[in-house]
Amino acid sequence: MGFKGKKNIYLCRDCGHGFVSVDIEEGTTPFMTKCLNCGLFAQSLCYAAPQKMLEDIKPAVEWYRPSGDELSAMSAGTNQHVKMGGLISRVTK
Repeated sequence: MGFKGKKNIYLCRDCGHGFVSVDIEEGTTPFMTKCLNCGLFAQSLCYAAPQKMLEDIKPAVEWYRPSGDELSAMSAGTNQHVKMGGLISRVTK
């Protein structure tokens, strides 16, 4: 089962901020990511929130696979992560 097109919620244990993300491609996303509010760590709800509940919410973050040119400018660790099927995040506009 893939998660492409699925939305997820991340919640910060430190400041309580939550945000919605969306997987725009197939791949692996992290269990924890940077909180958009305080910069500490927000924890994934592992897609437990019903998609119907999230359908009208615009995601704050999207998970994607960077292009070759974009990837070449990233760290060796990020390159390895993507090579192993991982996605990286970007804040949506």
